[in-house]
Amino acid sequence: MPSSALLPGFLCASVAYAGVVAYEGNAFPEDCGFQRVGTFDVDRWVNHGWFGHYVERGNWEPLPYGEDDYYDFGLASFMGAPFFIEWRMISDAPDSEVDQQNGAAIVVLVGGPVTYHFNIASGLARILRGIQYPVQYFYIEPGVAHTYRLEVFGGDYFEFRIDNQIADSGEPEDVFPTRDALMSFGTGYYLAESSSVWDYVRFGVIPIDGSGDYDSDNDVDGRDFYFFHECLTNARAGINGGPDEDAGPGCRFADFDGDGDVDLRDLAAFQLNFTGGE
Repeated sequence: MPSSALLPGFLCASVAYAGVVAYEGNAFPEDCGFQRVGTFDVDRWVNHGWFGHYVERGNWEPLPYGEDDYYDFGLASFMGAPFFIEWRMISDAPDSEVDQQNGAAIVVLVGGPVTYHFNIASGLARILRGIQYPVQYFYIEPGVAHTYRLEVFGGDYFEFRIDNQIADSGEPEDVFPTRDALMSFGTGYYLAESSSVWDYVRFGVIPIDGSGDYDSDNDVDGRDFYFFHECLTNARAGINGGPDEDAGPGCRFADFDGDGDVDLRDLAAFQLNFTGGE
């Protein structure tokens, strides 16, 4: 991850700047523009850029269900734009929790007739896209953080990736985002206690490939460098990119020469296109 010294102020940020909302786990989400909903009695913490919360049965009766903790954000400002959401997190929930609407870690996007519902436990991820589509399951490595990314191009095409590998793709059930679209992330108790820890949750307009302009505000500045630096660091570490490797959709904006990686040649191009500021 980029050094905290590179972290621009807007990255508390659930305050959208131009085309992107970037919550970087360095504060409680409700202090960064999200609306907190749930039982309001979970244990929470922020530690070195990671936001965590722990859910248990608590005082809630009868079973199933116990504590839950979710954070909502409206997506109306992104209506009509090619849209992405990317998050990186880890859960220790038992895999049995993923089949419950309120179990394990959850990321939900809903608007009009469209639903993208993700449940994530320790070793299993579940994807639900409306009642007319089959539920899909994907095994993930327990005990490590994974990166999840959804891209939606209106009503034409969607693609969902786990650690840069395509897990699901095809034609959406309808156009998304809509005027009433909403995203929510959080953790809930069904029959087992669990912790979920979030590195970041980012969403907004998909940036133009090779532009260097991550936040789609028509310049290349310090805000964009935070994300460029992350792509370059991950590439050098062999994470979602590197020499002769696919840099991944989240780093296409940083791949100036279009060769599928983010390296020192792209850094030189970024510097040439840099307009200054933060």
